[in-house]
Amino acid sequence: LDLPGEAQLAIISVHGEWEVGVVGAARMKAVSALRGILALPLQGAREHFDDAAFVFRGTRAESLRFAWRLVERGVPPDSVSVRRVTDSDAGA
Repeated sequence: LDLPGEAQLAIISVHGEWEVGVVGAARMKAVSALRGILALPLQGAREHFDDAAFVFRGTRAESLRFAWRLVERGVPPDSVSVRRVTDSDAGA
């Protein structure tokens, strides 16, 4: 999460962009976790979710680290997913 912008873009251009998602009833727990991880107000944390339950995008390492931080804050591991974003996802 502390990767400089230019380095992040270089890694993403070679290895692709990854995203963390949260599904089901765990979304409310994830909102609470996001508030703590990113120091966001409640509304700011809620805005991180879209219809697909997308929470975070970045490099693979950043996404895995972010997913782990969600789990550390009580989000059930089976509700958290990390996947590579496809070209069609990135354009959406």
